[in-house]
Amino acid sequence: TLLAQQYGETDAALVIPLQNLAEVLRATGKHLEAEKLLSTANELAQRRFGASHAVTLHGLLLLADVQLFRGDFSAAERLLRKVWETRRETAPHD
Repeated sequence: TLLAQQYGETDAALVIPLQNLAEVLRATGKHLEAEKLLSTANELAQRRFGASHAVTLHGLLLLADVQLFRGDFSAAERLLRKVWETRRETAPHD
C-alpha cells in the first residue's frame, strides 16, 4: 500500500488505516483478506502500544468479528475472552 511504502511495513502509523481497510473488506464479504490485514495490524499494535491499549483491543474485536462471519466461532470466542479479561484487569470499574 501507499502508506507501507511511505512508512515501512512495520510502522505503527499503519495500524488504524489497516483496521479501517479491513472493515471495508469485511463489509464487502472479503473476510480472508480482512483477517490477514487485521492480523498484521494487531501485531503492529501489540508491539507499539501494548496488549491492553484501546487500539490493540479494538483490533482484536474487529478480528473476532471477521472470525464470526467466517464461522470460526472458537477462534472468535478466544479473542473475545482475551479482550474481556484484559479490559476487566486494566479498567475494572468501567
